Amino acid sequence: MFSARTMVVSTLASIAFTGFFFTGRFLATEIKSRASVALVSTDAVPRPGTAYVFVYVGSSRCGPSNREGLNRRVSDLMAMMRTKASHERKGFVTIGIARENSARSGLAHLERVANFDEIASGQGVLNVASAHFNSRDHKGMPATPQLVILERIVKAGVGGVDPTSVEELVLLRKVGVDEILKWHALNAPLPASRNAPDTALIAIR
Repeated sequence: MFSARTMVVSTLASIAFTGFFFTGRFLATEIKSRASVALVSTDAVPRPGTAYVFVYVGSSRCGPSNREGLNRRVSDLMAMMRTKASHERKGFVTIGIARENSARSGLAHLERVANFDEIASGQGVLNVASAHFNSRDHKGMPATPQLVILERIVKAGVGGVDPTSVEELVLLRKVGVDEILKWHALNAPLPASRNAPDTALIAIR
């Protein structure tokens, strides 16, 4: 038979193990949480000034959007544009849009493409972000895959920025895999003139 002393020691050991286990789980969760926060681009934090906006529009149900090697090219182009923005002392923000009915399938598709700063998925042609960049504010061909590169000007306001005073200029639009690959092969040049045919200044209200 166990003595009372043995039972006390056993109980204390169990308590210590339980405390260690939950503390370990808490620390692991905290570390994971901090790691997730670290993945957020500093440029993704709204601030006044000028920034390049890199928009990808694709779909899990679109064959060309899932062509082998396209994801790597899109990631390369994002890196090229980020470097360009840094050299010009501009911000850089990436947006991923899944133009399809299923929000879940669309999110899975965007996660395979890149780590975007902002994402939108679901509701097909009624997707708010898709409508903004393709049909309502910045009219273009509603096809996937495509890239839209904009220059965005944000003014200062209460709390840092004024969301009611934003201007966006479409610098270029690349629709289809072939156009995207050709732009990649040329190292992602931007139009020399802001009055090029595929640019349009839009004040966002």
